[in-house]
Amino acid sequence: MESNEILYNETIVNSVINGDADLKSIFDDCINDGEEPSVISENIFRKLILSRNDYTSSYLKFISKKNVNEVIPEVVNKVKVEKKYPRRYGKVDIMLAVEKQGTPPTTLQRAMLELNDFKNMYSTLSTKLIKDTFCDDKKLSEENYLDIIATIKILKNRLTPIIKLK
Repeated sequence: MESNEILYNETIVNSVINGDADLKSIFDDCINDGEEPSVISENIFRKLILSRNDYTSSYLKFISKKNVNEVIPEVVNKVKVEKKYPRRYGKVDIMLAVEKQGTPPTTLQRAMLELNDFKNMYSTLSTKLIKDTFCDDKKLSEENYLDIIATIKILKNRLTPIIKLK
């Protein structure tokens, strides 16, 4: 975080508001006027927390979770909005991105496409196994079950170190 940027975080803003009687009073008055709580929090952040050093100090204490004894630099009312990622990014979205870039898919995009195919395989296998569990007519053999178990164990062993990367 640069010295002239402070990230907006609604949870931390609400903690600062709840810890200060004046801010809490302003917040409650705005709620009584029918304003949306998230809008109120953002306005208090932009207009009060960023403009007063005591509120900024309190906000930074919540961020760092340690005492801030140093002088806070002059803060510019510049708020960096946290990036939101799409909830779903399926095969169609990936293929559109590949088309848009005009080159063959990158390794990342290929990995995402393969993961999407794997997800579809998981769904199909899960449905078959559930049907085999509750129906008398079994579609898969004991050998198929053992292959599924072995393949999943191999996959888990190979992917566990990758998943643990930060």
